[in-house]
Amino acid sequence: MMKQSTQEQDQPLIQVPKRKRTICFLILYGLFVIDFISRVGINAIFPVIQADLQLTDTQVGMMGSVVLLGMAVFVLPISFLGEKYSPKKGISFSALIWSIGTLLSGMASSFGVLLASRFFVGTGNSAYAPLSNSLITSMYSKKDWGKKIGIYNTAMTFGMALGAIVFANLADQWGWRMAFYAVGFISLALTLASLTLPDPKKLMAKQCDEQDDAPVHKQIDTSLKSAFLVIGKNRSLLGVCLGAGFMSMALQGVLSWLSIYFVREMNLQLSLAATLISVLALISAFGYPLGGTIMDKWYQYDKRARVYLPAICVSLATVSFLAGFQLQLIPLIFLGGFCLTTANTAYHVATQELVPSWFKSVSYGVYVLFIQFFGACGPLLLGTLSTAFGLTKALLMIQIFTAAAVVVFLLISLVYIKDYEKARALEQEENYC
Repeated sequence: MMKQSTQEQDQPLIQVPKRKRTICFLILYGLFVIDFISRVGINAIFPVIQADLQLTDTQVGMMGSVVLLGMAVFVLPISFLGEKYSPKKGISFSALIWSIGTLLSGMASSFGVLLASRFFVGTGNSAYAPLSNSLITSMYSKKDWGKKIGIYNTAMTFGMALGAIVFANLADQWGWRMAFYAVGFISLALTLASLTLPDPKKLMAKQCDEQDDAPVHKQIDTSLKSAFLVIGKNRSLLGVCLGAGFMSMALQGVLSWLSIYFVREMNLQLSLAATLISVLALISAFGYPLGGTIMDKWYQYDKRARVYLPAICVSLATVSFLAGFQLQLIPLIFLGGFCLTTANTAYHVATQELVPSWFKSVSYGVYVLFIQFFGACGPLLLGTLSTAFGLTKALLMIQIFTAAAVVVFLLISLVYIKDYEKARALEQEENYC
């Protein structure tokens, strides 16, 4: 197939000097790491907080769930408003909210205050990934999106890994409240740094004024109704979200029960099981940029690489997990996890190119909803299957969802280019600079 990218213009949506663009990327990366530290780092000090505030197990569980609730409730509203008016301000606002929530968590003297503070953290976390991904893809050409977003996604793994270490060590040295204060103040410092990020709306207006006397991009219909119409009719986008949701269901189920599998089925010590899971997380992190780089190369010849790569990677993951769990082969289990993260960047990039540029954050927000909803079902479903059939069989059975994801991605490949071109046609129709 002939190279496609040479047949079309592939310039960044906004022109940002290379040095400033790199600084902006580092600021966004730092915030993404802190996002995950503030979101999941608290898990490492649950026992200390539980003992100090005399919380029940149910209340401890609620502290984790309420963050996800805040994200689910606000991801679409904040994503929509941020994209409509100013992604830069949306990013700074989101970071400010979770920073305040983190600081308030350290001040909490009762379960009610702590629960409200954690909801605040989830509210701030909700739209950060959609808005920051939108800004990154606005600063770089499409041919580089896979590599840049792949590198950016490693922040999730490092944030989760660092979160446990940071909270545990700070809590051990100065108490759990000081752990929240330290993370909160670092987050505030990065929030201030985010004020130096470029404002895509202002830059777009300036660029359009230089190209044409009438900045017609201001007349684009970015209403909520228009967003629903554009996204609701996009089969490729909804298919990517569904396939990613199926993958998330299986992955979250596996991750939630992997330690128990190592201890119960393979008779490993708990400390060794925890070490293996940490190693798996660090190894898998390299899958993000690897998948993105492969996809960028492939994309130059076929835009369907955004769904072909996940189909291949998830197929390999399915086979690896089936053999690994059945035969108790840890290297194959690790390979399965690595393959899933290698596929992950493709979903993020697809959400950015399957819609007109003014709906990139909302598109990503829909993706977040899918993976959160399906991902939340995974641990419960696997636990139910384990009760009925045993843990090993349950881990094998849940792979039906990774297989289903492969089928979805292959079906999407039939319409992907059509939906991609429709999004570009809408941009041309609106003379979007």
